Amino acid sequence: MIVLVTGGAGYIGSVVADQLIRHGHQVVVLDNLAQGHRQAVPEAAKLVEADICGQQVLDRVLGSLHINAVMHMAAVTSVADSAIDPNRFSCWIQSDGSSR
Repeated sequence: MIVLVTGGAGYIGSVVADQLIRHGHQVVVLDNLAQGHRQAVPEAAKLVEADICGQQVLDRVLGSLHINAVMHMAAVTSVADSAIDPNRFSCWIQSDGSSR
């Protein structure tokens, strides 16, 4: 199975990616590296450095890499920043691919 892990360069996402690889899955990590770290991405994973709010990137990744499952670990780690300006950290992508 090919699994897309968003936020896979962060602490939790990188552990999830590593465990998936250990269990025989292929892993694609999608992370903008704003808070994650390239060195945290498992060597066997394919890293796509991009923002999850980029519709064209999502279309390309989901369309060309034959993703079977998505594990969404991407997040903003600053609760204070997201409480002050929640819209700054939001991207609304609907299940049909449209945004609102």
